[in-house]
Amino acid sequence: MSFLGKGKKQDLLVVCEELGEEVDHLSKVPEIKKVIVGSESYDEIEVKIEMLDRIIEERLRSEENEKQEAP
Repeated sequence: MSFLGKGKKQDLLVVCEELGEEVDHLSKVPEIKKVIVGSESYDEIEVKIEMLDRIIEERLRSEENEKQEAP
């Protein structure tokens, strides 16, 4: 579960969404992690490799594109 620490709150919220879990965007990170780990759909390998890594990569790519487009 320590791999969840490398994602930002927004990344963890997307993981919850993809797992079919509803989480208030005002929830704190530890609460969000509990929802992820407690989900019936939770599979550590799938969440780490297929979801979180992809979500982080997409966010970083989007942030980089925004930086390049800024004047």
